Order: sequence, then structure tokens, then C-alpha cells
Amino acid sequence: MSRLPLRHRFEDSGVAFFRTSWEKDALAFAFKAGPPEGHRAARLLAQVPEWRQSTGHSHPDAGSFIVWAGGHLVVGDTGYAGKPLARHHNTVVVGGFGQGMEKEHDAWEGMDRAALDRVRIVEASLAAGSARIVADIAAAYPPAAGVTTLRREFTFEAPGRFRVRDQIETAEPREVAWYLHADRPFAIDGTSFRDTQGDVLDGRALLPEGARLRTGPTVLTAPGQPGSIEQGRPDQRGFELVIEPTAASRATAFDVTFGVKR
Repeated sequence: MSRLPLRHRFEDSGVAFFRTSWEKDALAFAFKAGPPEGHRAARLLAQVPEWRQSTGHSHPDAGSFIVWAGGHLVVGDTGYAGKPLARHHNTVVVGGFGQGMEKEHDAWEGMDRAALDRVRIVEASLAAGSARIVADIAAAYPPAAGVTTLRREFTFEAPGRFRVRDQIETAEPREVAWYLHADRPFAIDGTSFRDTQGDVLDGRALLPEGARLRTGPTVLTAPGQPGSIEQGRPDQRGFELVIEPTAASRATAFDVTFGVKR
């Protein structure tokens, strides 16, 4: 294992991986921002007009990330769902619109596949003790959301400090909500938050004017029986931290920092 690189950017899928070592006490994270089947597939579509992509296993999670530290998943993902939604991932919801169409199990059905090629990691600098990833994820949202700009900057500084900055612009005033998920419950104190069970995670949010922090269980639709995958039962998958805005705006910015202990 020691011969394998600790950091890598997968250009086609739009995924960046980072870990401090191959030891059991390592800190590791992954960041995703790419089209559902990768950039190469998106480019090939124009050459194969009869191709009908089926992307039910690609979730509406552009710009999302996961963090492993202290032997467990500190910031996570909700996993396989009967009806995947952006709000169940570590990303944002714009005016009630998630990513893709979010009408069925394949959240991307009905989206312009060529346009989705614009979802991408613009920059990724992965060094031994730091990382900076910049992504453009505006094209992941349906036209009805009116998203003109959605730029996410994700940074890491050793030994365990993260920062997520988002700049969102829309054609019409929109309320924008920001989501973070974990297996353990959060506690909130004003603009600060922490992990209530393991004291592994603590953070602070610079809130847009009028916004507030909220937390609670994350409940999604689990996969149903074959042929009825979207009609599964409600299933709790950990807990969510949400920045909820109280006023619509054409420009919204989020700035959230959090630290994890190894």
C-alpha cells in the first residue's frame, strides 16, 4: 500500500482523493464535482445520438465531500436511496431545487447531458499538508432553478482544518440552503456546531444575513422492492446540519470552517 500515492485527482469523473498516510490513524477526504458518467462520456454523446444514458447510481451530489478521521467517517454521505436528493448530500439546494430533476430514482433523467459536462473541478492543488479544490457546479441544477453561478472552494490545512466557501448567483431572488451530514448528532451554539458524541468535529459558520443553523435527523426514502424502488420506507441515515436562509436573494455566500481530531 505504501507504494500507492496519497493524493490523486481523477480528471474524468471529477473526483479528488487525499489521505495523510496508509496507517489506521490517517485522515482522509474525497471531493466530487463531475458529470454523472464522466467528462469523456459527456463528450461522446454528440457522436452517438442513439445513446440513452441510465444514471440511477449517480447521485445528485456535485460539490459534495466526505471526511474520515479518528477511525470513522466524521462527515459522511447518506448512501443508496430509492429517491436520491441533493439535500441528502453535503451540498446546497437553490430555491427548493436540488440537482438534476429529482423526480425519480435516476435524478439526472431529463437533464441536458451536454450541459452537465460543465460540472467540473476547475482547480485542484493537493500537497502533503494542504489542499485547495475549486469547482463549478452550476450546471448540475435544473434550468428552473435559475442558477447562473455556483462556485465552491474546498480547502484543507493540516492537521485537520477544513473550509468550504460557496458563491451562488441566480437569475431571480432565491432562498438557498446549505447541508452537512454526519453519522453522529450535532449540537448548535449560535453560529458554532460540534459533534455531541465523540468530540471529533467542531466548526463555525459565517451566516448570510437573516440565516440560521438548524439540526436534526436526516430522513430519506430507502430503496423499495424491485419495480418500485422509489416507494421504499422512510429511513434515518444519520444527522444533518443545515444553514437555512430567511430571505430570497440573487446572490448568496456561505463560509463554513470545521476541524476534525484524529
